[in-house]
Amino acid sequence: MANLGTSAVCTAIFISILCICYAFGDFVVVSTTSGDVQGYQFETSPSIGSPAFDHIYIFKGIPYAASTSGKLRLRPPQDPTPWEGVRNATRFGEKCAQRPSIYPMQPEAAPLYGEFLGYANNSTSASEDCLNLNVYTHDVSVLANQAVMVWIHGGGFTSGTGSSYPGEVLAAHHNVVLVTFNYRLGDFHSLQTLEEDAPANFGYLDQIKALQWVQTNIRNFGGDPEKVTIFGESSGSQSVSLLVMSPLATGLFHRAISQSGVWILPGRQVGDVAATETIASAAGCVTTPYGDMMSCLRGKSAEDILAAGRPGFPLPVVDGHFLMDAPNNLVKKQQLNKVDYLLGTNNDEYGWMLSITRGLYADGMTAAEFQAGLPYYLFFVGLTYPKGNMSVLIPAVIQEYLGSVDKDDPFVVRDQFVQLKDDVGFVASTVLMAETQSAQSVRVYQYEFQHRSSIFPFKPDFVRAEHMDELFYVFGIPLLRQDAAWKLPFTDQERDLSLDIMAYWVNFANNGDPNDFSGAARIRDSADWPRYTPSSKAYLKLNLTSSADVELREKRMNFWNEVVPKLMGGGEDITSAAGFMQVSTTSGDIQGYEFDTASSIGSPAFDRIYIFKGIPYAASTTGELRLRPPQDPTPWEGVRDATRFGEKCAQRPSYPMQPEAAPLYGEFWGYGKNSTSEDCLNLNVYTHNISALANQAVMVWLHGGSFTEGAGSSYPGEVLAAHHNVVIVTINYRLGDFASLPTLEVDAPGNFGFLDQIKALQWVQANIRNFGGDPEKVTIFGESSGGYSVSLLVMSPLATGLFHRAISQSGAGVLPARQNLVRKKQLNKVDYLLGTNNDEYGWMLSIRNLYADGMSAAEFQARMPYDLFVVGLTYPKGNMSVLIPAVIQEYLDSVDTDDPFAVRDQYFQLKYDVGFVASTVLMAEAQSAQSVRVYQYEFQHRSSIFPFKPDFVKAEHLDELFYVFGIPLLLHDAAWKLPFTDQERDLSLDIMAYWVNFANNGEPNDFSGAARLRDSADWPGYTPSSKAYLKLNLTSSADVELRGKRMKFWNEVVPKLMGEEDITSAAVKMSWGFWGFPILLACFLCNI
Repeated sequence: MANLGTSAVCTAIFISILCICYAFGDFVVVSTTSGDVQGYQFETSPSIGSPAFDHIYIFKGIPYAASTSGKLRLRPPQDPTPWEGVRNATRFGEKCAQRPSIYPMQPEAAPLYGEFLGYANNSTSASEDCLNLNVYTHDVSVLANQAVMVWIHGGGFTSGTGSSYPGEVLAAHHNVVLVTFNYRLGDFHSLQTLEEDAPANFGYLDQIKALQWVQTNIRNFGGDPEKVTIFGESSGSQSVSLLVMSPLATGLFHRAISQSGVWILPGRQVGDVAATETIASAAGCVTTPYGDMMSCLRGKSAEDILAAGRPGFPLPVVDGHFLMDAPNNLVKKQQLNKVDYLLGTNNDEYGWMLSITRGLYADGMTAAEFQAGLPYYLFFVGLTYPKGNMSVLIPAVIQEYLGSVDKDDPFVVRDQFVQLKDDVGFVASTVLMAETQSAQSVRVYQYEFQHRSSIFPFKPDFVRAEHMDELFYVFGIPLLRQDAAWKLPFTDQERDLSLDIMAYWVNFANNGDPNDFSGAARIRDSADWPRYTPSSKAYLKLNLTSSADVELREKRMNFWNEVVPKLMGGGEDITSAAGFMQVSTTSGDIQGYEFDTASSIGSPAFDRIYIFKGIPYAASTTGELRLRPPQDPTPWEGVRDATRFGEKCAQRPSYPMQPEAAPLYGEFWGYGKNSTSEDCLNLNVYTHNISALANQAVMVWLHGGSFTEGAGSSYPGEVLAAHHNVVIVTINYRLGDFASLPTLEVDAPGNFGFLDQIKALQWVQANIRNFGGDPEKVTIFGESSGGYSVSLLVMSPLATGLFHRAISQSGAGVLPARQNLVRKKQLNKVDYLLGTNNDEYGWMLSIRNLYADGMSAAEFQARMPYDLFVVGLTYPKGNMSVLIPAVIQEYLDSVDTDDPFAVRDQYFQLKYDVGFVASTVLMAEAQSAQSVRVYQYEFQHRSSIFPFKPDFVKAEHLDELFYVFGIPLLLHDAAWKLPFTDQERDLSLDIMAYWVNFANNGEPNDFSGAARLRDSADWPGYTPSSKAYLKLNLTSSADVELRGKRMKFWNEVVPKLMGEEDITSAAVKMSWGFWGFPILLACFLCNI
């Protein structure tokens, strides 16, 4: 939790002991892989009560990695530079660069915690040359084979140092080697980069590097590299839990101890460099291009980075390197290193030092104050369950904690509030980890530390053992002599408690059993510590008189670990990964991830799918490759990360979106997300089966966006792939001027965006079998300009054989330079499903200021030259003065022209017919004449999620996309602000099934390749004689001759009026008309 490293924990344990410990005698020299180091012998008796050994050896400030400044900043740690001669290891190295703690210490605590933890009193300076460690041992013989305990300090991942924790007492009392070390903190630890080998988690990689050093060197200090225990407190304890989850740490340690902290939150997804860009900007660096930003950041001083940085609690990154999946998924799936685990909490973690509500304590807390604090304190629960509804969780929490107590008693309410914070922040995650690890048949021991130390008389009476109180006892501080100088008057009983705890910890490190005293002196008749098992749930209450118990906070743990996940819907995001999967491509191997479907998608056919993102299908189109045909991508060695989307193609900002629509369209289509680049020719694959023998149908999506904007990554393929036996591919292609500017090159003088689409389809042919797809069963589908692209690929000889079926949604290209191909039926003979929505220009695409009061007949006529511009392109020798009166006659002759609403409706029917329907019907007519299967539709359902749209608006442009991509089937729709109805869910199931059936068999009614989800309407084929189509609605039905009279007007009458001239000789150097589409040049369509 964000407060795990608060208060005094944010630095580490005391420097003052160093004054006591510096009365050393002889020096000792030990060899390491980087060179020899000279430590010193420390006499124990003058400073430590009843030590087992009269002297120990201490080595300080040994480098385990190189400085991380300059070019090595925000990079994985590198080996230290070897040295010649003997390196002085008698003084601590520098601590890692950090800001002062953001958690101010209570004035009464400063003389105790401050002196003990070295708060603001650490004599070492801060630096980026800080990756050093310290070793405490009583025997440096390589044959000593002592257990090794490696301490990971706390401090909220923002402050602290290993040197603040004294290892003298543990090493003097027990047969153990103690190692403490530093690791990078704050922004130096947590900022993300786009480097492939290690883009994040630098502090954790430092911890891995330190453990590697231990494996290589610790035998020379008397330690056994086969008997290494990691232990830590607060954020150090969370680090321990993350190392238990990391494949990089496998074999580097053998047991683990977590004190007050286990990480089971989701973590951040890799590739989010927004924080890096923010810091770079604050530090005076450019943020683009990326390489220049990183060079600038690495050139700044550590002080500059600290000054530019931001406070906060760094989250681990699911990078496919240190963490292969979100921590909560790893715990749930028991994908953990199988090591013995001792873990626990204190019984009042938030009692006083960590509380942010200290001002409320004296007089208690009201029930209203309890409720007011919940959104803040339940923030991390929201992270764990991102699709959950906090408005459901908060009342349940109030009922759980206040339902059975006197809410009018402010002290009772206060106590319940602190218990709530303990449970959420520490206990629930610790119990869940104990449960998970014990299920792997390794030894697990749980504790609750309950003793309120006598050295804190100033704390309120209601405070018990709070955060970090156990540290005094783990490190043997009550056994130090001259306590008066420390102002720490521990009692004899507390001295015994410290002896017990040290013995338990060392016994566990030695043998995996805290009760096995064969490797340590049994100091007194300590309580037997029962093992935690899934059935016993036993734990030890650590106190002056310790005792065993079972099921720590049983009712509350059941609430947090069983009830809350159900309340919040299971907790996995639509993008959360479950495991990783490698696949080979012609350019190299890639690693995608396994996605669990059940927690995010309603009633999926498959409980998991595999997702591969950002796969290059062509090289970057920058520099000499700009305005040239796409080239093969550069092959790579090793395994390329394919767990995050690639950049979208360079484009201008989107058309402004209506304010009411932004929360819907914007959140679904990812408006404003993904950075842009010319290195953008990448694609994404969604599949439930990667067997080369799976032979699934393949559907390749071409995104819309007027050929000027958009990205394949904005369209989620998860639902289609989870519900059907199909492989979904979404692609990027060049846009705007990068796609359409003509050149004088002979091989390809234009159409670069369309050539990108051809290149992507060639990639599919060469690679899709390795993703479970059948290259002989490829369907292309797209909407708007993506639908136009589909129709153009149907016309292009370059696309012949690259796909076998086609679906055009709201777009078919039969304007100049294509119309001849359609009329002459010079098309690829592929099955074709195509259609429109019944109000394409209803609201989003319209000229909205005409809506409120309708339109006059004069306004209708005044707009004709503009709205019929595209018709003029189609018939460049025609006479617009002949066309316009005919259009006015066709649309206004049979309506009351004095009714502005009737005129308005006719105007938008005209725009609909000209912009979409006429070309779609013409394409259906032409393709069906080639004896291939054709299916036409009109989507008619006005979605319930658009209550703000005017009543006269029906199904407009884009509306069918929600249903094609299964958005109504996503769970937790409230978080999407998309409250679809059950009927709309059924409609989405129907449409997805129709589309996939067509892709599988060329027949939307053939459910042999998909489950028939309800009694769907039969969809008749379109033939030149039947002209049948399906009206897609909540209750769909078939009909014939869509807008028959109007289609006859546009496709038969108008061509005669305009002379129907062959335009193949025309020098077409103009835009397409509708939305400014790019021109089509001869190498792509051979009939210009």
